[in-house]
Amino acid sequence: MRVEIDERNLSLIRAGQQVVLTADAYPDRSFSGRVARVGARADPQRGTVEVVVQPLSTPGWLRSGLTVDANIIVAQRQQRLVVPTTAILRRGDRALVLVVEDRIVKERRVALGQAGGEKAVILGGLRESEYVVIQSTSVQAGQRARPLIRGE
Repeated sequence: MRVEIDERNLSLIRAGQQVVLTADAYPDRSFSGRVARVGARADPQRGTVEVVVQPLSTPGWLRSGLTVDANIIVAQRQQRLVVPTTAILRRGDRALVLVVEDRIVKERRVALGQAGGEKAVILGGLRESEYVVIQSTSVQAGQRARPLIRGE
């Protein structure tokens, strides 16, 4: 399949990227493909570049000559764990958080991503289901604690 993309988007398109294809005749159905090739030249009159998309499989309902919309996936946002910066403790070059596990407060070393303002991204060392002490003025590792969930 050949699709035309706006030349302003050329820097975002690479061979191998995932494509979601939808035929105008069947707007509630879609199928997948991959960018097979990005054209070497732009059409100066239209301001477009041709991209060849290879379907991963051809659905039985697809007919030759149908108009198809191609959505090229240029980036996927990964879900990230984010905690308030007040939850981050520093011990030398280590970043830690306090978690409540079996009603006991424990220190947990974490890998920090981007941190700034009121939020810090946790890249590793913490699971989504864990209870984190978000502000530690008197809570210490080893103490007994009961998680309080906001809204309770």
